[in-house]
Amino acid sequence: MFGLNMKYESDIDLIKLMLYKINPHPIVYEIISVAYAVGYDEFSDGITFMHELNFRGMKMKHPLGVGHDLLYALGVHSPWLPVGCSTNYKAREWADLWFRRGMLDFGHWARAYPWWSGLRVGAWYGWNCHRRTNNPQKELLASVLLEYKKIRVLDGMA
Repeated sequence: MFGLNMKYESDIDLIKLMLYKINPHPIVYEIISVAYAVGYDEFSDGITFMHELNFRGMKMKHPLGVGHDLLYALGVHSPWLPVGCSTNYKAREWADLWFRRGMLDFGHWARAYPWWSGLRVGAWYGWNCHRRTNNPQKELLASVLLEYKKIRVLDGMA
């Protein structure tokens, strides 16, 4: 179910090129790269309620939305969470901060803070929906951990 799907290979190449050009913070790069490597873009809706940021002409979801949705699906099991971030509240808060950092990296300066505030106020519903679907699914978590280790080794961060 989760894992690299060959039909997404061109999307992954495009995302890699986009990330190279944007040069986001390493944590933004890592999460987006892993999200696409495990095929999570198939399950994500991109940036909910902010569809003008999705790449509609290319029929692609915004990479930040895909990464943020993956973080919500992983919850407290995310390998990127800082030490001490072991509660649902803290994990959601960190995921939302990651989204704000990514918005700034992608050049959405005017939107980053108001939309981050909107996430903090209203995204509890999305978080709770992910918790009700028994996330993270074992296959997803295993795929993410494998890709996480690969990207850490390739980037010399292991």
